[in-house]
Amino acid sequence: MDQTNSIPFKHRLLLWLVAWVVTLFAMIIPQPAAVIGAGFLPAGLLLYLVPAGFWGNGTTYFLLALGWLFYVVLTAAGLRQKQTKKFYRCFTILCIALLLNVAGCHQMVSGMKN
Repeated sequence: MDQTNSIPFKHRLLLWLVAWVVTLFAMIIPQPAAVIGAGFLPAGLLLYLVPAGFWGNGTTYFLLALGWLFYVVLTAAGLRQKQTKKFYRCFTILCIALLLNVAGCHQMVSGMKN
C-alpha cells in the first residue's frame, strides 16, 4: 500500500475522539444536566429517522440500542480504515450523525421545557 494514501491509527483515533468530545461539549454547554441522560444520546439522531409513532410501548430501549449499535459499528469500521479516503468517508458520516444527534437532543429538550 502506498504510504501517502494511509492515515496512522493514532490520527484516526484522535480525530474520532475529538468528534465525540466536541459533541459532549455541544450537549452540556447549553444544558449541563444533559450529562445525566448521556445514555439517551442516540435519541436525537433517531428523532429524524424514526417516526414518532414508533416511540414508546416498549420500543424506546430497542431503538436506543439500535442507535448505539450504529455508532459502535461505525466506529469499528472507521477506525479500521487505513486508506485516507475511506476513513474520511466514515468520519464524515460520524460528524453528520453527531450533528443531527445534538440538534435532535436540543430540540427534544426544548420541547420538554414548553
